[in-house]
Amino acid sequence: MSTIDDRLAALERKVAVMALERVYEQRQERATTPSEDAFKDMNHYLTMLLGISTGQEQSIKTIKINLEIVKERVEQIDQRLGDIDLRFDKVDRQFTGIDQRFDEIDRQFISIDQRFSGIDLRFDEIDRQFVSIDQRFGGIDQRFDGIDQRLDGMQQSFTLLEGKFDQMLVMLSTLTRKPQQET
Repeated sequence: MSTIDDRLAALERKVAVMALERVYEQRQERATTPSEDAFKDMNHYLTMLLGISTGQEQSIKTIKINLEIVKERVEQIDQRLGDIDLRFDKVDRQFTGIDQRFDEIDRQFISIDQRFSGIDLRFDEIDRQFVSIDQRFGGIDQRFDGIDQRLDGMQQSFTLLEGKFDQMLVMLSTLTRKPQQET
């Protein structure tokens, strides 16, 4: 506020200096032509200057009042902004906590991922073993197929032999009946 007071004082001084200069100029004119009209003009101008400076003083007082109101409102805004800053600080702390939790979850996922990689390796090994077992079973299947073919061949041979044995039995039975019939 002292700035406004200083400006007002400076304005009043300048107005006073201007008035004095005007008075001095008018006196110089009167010295050559003294008249009562000159005093009236000077009085009139001084009254006008006094009115102008009084009006400006009133304007400055109004500005001071308005400035106080603005200052109060700015202080209220500062307080609200301070409250908002505190809230943002709280939210920042919460986000920091959430970030830490996510980091921990990321570490756990990495651990789980590593475990799954180990399990994948085990399953790959099991798959290789199954392939090896499948190959062995393929060889065994081929052997069994060979044995089946042999057994089929043997069965055919036995069937043929059985037929031959039946023929031999029939022949034997006919041969054994003939000598008994001769006796």
